[in-house]
Amino acid sequence: MQEKFTIESAEEERLKELLRTRLSESGWKEEMKAVCRDIIRDRGVENVTIEGLVKEMTPKARELVPDSVKRELLQKIKIHFEES
Repeated sequence: MQEKFTIESAEEERLKELLRTRLSESGWKEEMKAVCRDIIRDRGVENVTIEGLVKEMTPKARELVPDSVKRELLQKIKIHFEES
């Protein structure tokens, strides 16, 4: 039987805030805004839906998260579970 790990909501919120901060500091948010603008410009605003935009941007968004941010967040999660 596989053990299910959960993070308390307070810790989850701290991790989300850390992620938001690191992504902003790294310029990721600006990169994503540029990707979004390019998609809308290429297709025309009348041909873009929110759902379609999210679907197209999600793989690129994940790809562009800096490795340092991924490592830091993973380390924080590991520490949390080691201390639990």
